[in-house]
Amino acid sequence: MKNIIRIALGTTVAALGVVAFTPNANAQSVDVDFTGTIPVSCTIGSQSAGTLLLTAPRMLASGGPGGGAKAAFTANCNAPASVKITSISANGSSYTAESVGALVWKGSTGLIFAAKGVAITNGVSNDVSGGGTQGVAAGLDDYTVSLEISNAALPLPVGSYNTRVSVLFAAP
Repeated sequence: MKNIIRIALGTTVAALGVVAFTPNANAQSVDVDFTGTIPVSCTIGSQSAGTLLLTAPRMLASGGPGGGAKAAFTANCNAPASVKITSISANGSSYTAESVGALVWKGSTGLIFAAKGVAITNGVSNDVSGGGTQGVAAGLDDYTVSLEISNAALPLPVGSYNTRVSVLFAAP
């Protein structure tokens, strides 16, 4: 009986030794990285076209005393952005005017956020002044665009004065 206990004890110790000293599998770990970017984006909504009225023999204007209506739109930006007028062009018209100027106004604050001046000859726009870029805060804001078309000396000729003002909202 002592032999059986001795054999059983020896077998148990040997089995434990095999388990205790068996080499472990080669363990490895890995770090997996992720990247992502949320770009500045602005959603333009609720647009309304402006109208030009003859305010003097040499001037068509939107807004102001005796003028037509400013164009309007909303912009909802997810982060601070910049706004600028990228172009003013005859939109299906081939008029000639010495001075065509546009201003972007933010809400009812009376702050001018962008300006641009061009001369248009037979419907082709020629940049006169750039007007620069202004920063706007994130969020939803109302904007209006005013436009003046004029000649210094001669009255504006009879015809259509369809004009497009392109306004860009982008990352600063």
